[in-house]
Amino acid sequence: MKRMNGNEKTYEQLKSEWQELKDAEKRIKDQRVELEAQILQQRPIADALLKKPEGSHSFYGLKITTGFNRKFDAPILDKIRHEIPADLWPFKTEYKEIRKGTKYLEDFHPELWEKIRESLELKDKKPTFSISAGKSND
Repeated sequence: MKRMNGNEKTYEQLKSEWQELKDAEKRIKDQRVELEAQILQQRPIADALLKKPEGSHSFYGLKITTGFNRKFDAPILDKIRHEIPADLWPFKTEYKEIRKGTKYLEDFHPELWEKIRESLELKDKKPTFSISAGKSND
């Protein structure tokens, strides 16, 4: 472990500052979200969003992008897929990992895992921080 030279902060000080900033960040985010809701209720903005509910709008230097999160029911699509010509079908198959399954192959069927592993690309996740209840030193 690195020696402290008097000017450096202790772990407890850093943790405390982190928590203060995290709390401030949440308060500021809540205030921003409330302000955004008020902006969206302003007459010219609300009217424009009624006319065009999806896309980008600019209002005196403020750009507002709106849209929808779209989700389709896979079992329903499976039932109707044969009714729509393949060249008009507006969906593609996406492979989503079942981590429990790939872990099982890694551990118990490495020869099969080797075939799949060639298609795997790993990207680092951004670390996340939170305060835990206990005082563990994992």
